[in-house]
Amino acid sequence: MSRLTIRVGAPASSGDSKSRAAERLSSDELRKIDAYWRACNYLAAGMIYLRDNRFSLAIDVIDRVPRLRVAGAHAKERLRNMQIDCQRYAYEQGIDKPEIEQWTWP
Repeated sequence: MSRLTIRVGAPASSGDSKSRAAERLSSDELRKIDAYWRACNYLAAGMIYLRDNRFSLAIDVIDRVPRLRVAGAHAKERLRNMQIDCQRYAYEQGIDKPEIEQWTWP
């Protein structure tokens, strides 16, 4: 991984004989910034995905978290059934079910 150079503080004026040296980020700092950036992108993509497909995101979490795989099997089945029911309702009525459309964070 290459090192990123950043300048700290305000740019030195022409009359200032002491200009601040550029600080270099360590490999660990770059790794943390990269991980943070990837997490932000993943969350943003997840929010967009969640608007279109509310149930698949929850099912995906159950699949990706190892300790939820066994315990989450029943939840996944219920989520899939709810997904099918909501798709059927939306196909027949042209809108989401009221309990889905009006849902808010508790």
